[in-house]
Amino acid sequence: MKLLALIPAFNAEHTIGKVIVQCRESLAQVYVCDDGSSDYTGEIARKCGAVVLRHKENQGKGEALRTLFRHAMKFRFDAAVTLDADGQHNPVDITRLVQPIVAGEADLVVAHRTNMKVFRRVGNFFLSPGEDRECGFRAYSHEALSAIVFDSKGFGADAEILADAKKKGLRITTVPVKVSYDKGSHTKNVLDHFSELATAILFRRSLRFFGIIGLASLAVGFYLLVWVVQWYETFHRLAVGNLMAGVMLTLLGALTLFNGLILHVLAHKGNR
Repeated sequence: MKLLALIPAFNAEHTIGKVIVQCRESLAQVYVCDDGSSDYTGEIARKCGAVVLRHKENQGKGEALRTLFRHAMKFRFDAAVTLDADGQHNPVDITRLVQPIVAGEADLVVAHRTNMKVFRRVGNFFLSPGEDRECGFRAYSHEALSAIVFDSKGFGADAEILADAKKKGLRITTVPVKVSYDKGSHTKNVLDHFSELATAILFRRSLRFFGIIGLASLAVGFYLLVWVVQWYETFHRLAVGNLMAGVMLTLLGALTLFNGLILHVLAHKGNR
């Protein structure tokens, strides 16, 4: 069985060596894309037995993955595994990750982090319930790697790859893993994560997000309007405050639903 380990790396001199050694213990040929590091990431990776592909300048994780994918397609392999250079992903899990591909049961296997941070769980709830759309620890069949196309240059590449795989009907499954959130891990901070989440919600899941808010607003607004009518019929007095709140919530709900529909249409047009 021939396995490839594909590692995008940026300023990871303190962790890259251990990751490569552990990958090689899983009988994987290791390829590292040194994405314009200013430290000794590339030199250490080479000394540890990896083939190093180097970007002169930092171009982002997406570009590093694209370089690795192009290089991997020059060879025949049973499965190619992507993982981070910071030690967050445990190479010991490679064997479990590639098993569904080797068995012919999947084209893409995504590691599902069982100890995921809370703010990441929130993002997955809105964007891809039951999936770990941002985890870069994945296994690809040769067919999957050749079929997937993505444009993102940064961390958004992982989510875009998963979306493209679904669009092309690739067989996708998940394998539970635990990750290490050490100080050296190059994880996004909470503000960066929620900024990306907000953008993704606005353009990728707009109908779901705005639909829930709009329908809830409409429901409360209609309830208040019905209550105002019943109050007036019983006491012959107009509850002005509740009437205004009901009208405002009803209008807000309708506008929210309309905006969600417009953004949904625009997002789908942009993906064509």
